[in-house]
Amino acid sequence: MMVRYPIADKALSDVNGDIAVVESHRNHLLVILVDGAGHGMRAHQIACKMVRYLQTHQASDLPKLMSDLHSQFLGTRGGVAIIGKLSLLERHFKYVAIGNIFIRHVGDSAKYLPTQDGVLGYSIRTPKLNTVALEEGDSLVLHTDGISMRLTEVDCRNMGRIESNKMALQIINRFAKNDDDACCVVMTFS
Repeated sequence: MMVRYPIADKALSDVNGDIAVVESHRNHLLVILVDGAGHGMRAHQIACKMVRYLQTHQASDLPKLMSDLHSQFLGTRGGVAIIGKLSLLERHFKYVAIGNIFIRHVGDSAKYLPTQDGVLGYSIRTPKLNTVALEEGDSLVLHTDGISMRLTEVDCRNMGRIESNKMALQIINRFAKNDDDACCVVMTFS
């Protein structure tokens, strides 16, 4: 399985509090999308600390990793996150998502996938593992709440016909809000 995973972002000020990282490992990709509470330097700092924690502790299973991240950041400004592992051999994406952060599966249709309410470092329920089977030509669009909900199923399906790097940039250029940081990752499978 070949995967392209461009990242596009837009900072409200000089630094972005929304950060995405995709790391290639032997048989999987580690996918992290974090939105530090607020925007600007304070949001950027908490997001960077969350990303470092996730990279350092990624050997844990995903629900435990999310619970541990929450515990680690209790009493801070906190944030929201998606943590996922894309199996290159088994063609599926396993993930845990907490907060107002979004993931869409774009194939024959474009649908939002489940996320859980909560704020890391403040209050969450027990994280649940989700699994998405992937077909050739599918895309996963992960984005923070800095992307307007005006991004529709039709927009995603139409953009799904273009290269993933252009899709990520189009989402930022057309749908990023003017009053928040924004970040998206578009993973396309071939």
